[in-house]
Amino acid sequence: MSPYAQAGHKEDCDRPEYAQQYAAGFNGELNGALNKFKDQDKHYRARLDGMKSALIKAGAWTDAEASVFMVKASVTDDDAKSLEAERKKAASDFKVQLLSLDGVPVIAGGNKAAELRATCLLGPAAINKADVLYAAAERSWKLLESKVAAEAQMKNVALP
Repeated sequence: MSPYAQAGHKEDCDRPEYAQQYAAGFNGELNGALNKFKDQDKHYRARLDGMKSALIKAGAWTDAEASVFMVKASVTDDDAKSLEAERKKAASDFKVQLLSLDGVPVIAGGNKAAELRATCLLGPAAINKADVLYAAAERSWKLLESKVAAEAQMKNVALP
């Protein structure tokens, strides 16, 4: 959770200097969260592509079998459905927070102090929702990775 989302944060946002300080750091914090998502996606896609390639190269899977397995393991299996629903809800909640923040300048109507205060008030919830989404995605990725690893072990295929 954001270091700003502590007891008294809401009241502190009423102070223009605090709201300005929070808003100044918020974009960096949000960009950091977005970069964390990109890094997570890149890491797991590369890892899973390597695992999938090893299974195909060993003759344990065809390309089509690999694709079917990945979809089933990540979306249609019961455990995957549960995690996917959790991830989708977290993504939706995060999107709502981002849309709320996007509307702040219009709602503030050119009042910079109101814009800073609104960002200060809404920012911690957006970062919190980003953290929840990251954790949900991490659980989904780890489940898929464990299923591919179990399949490789069952087929006696060494993974990278």
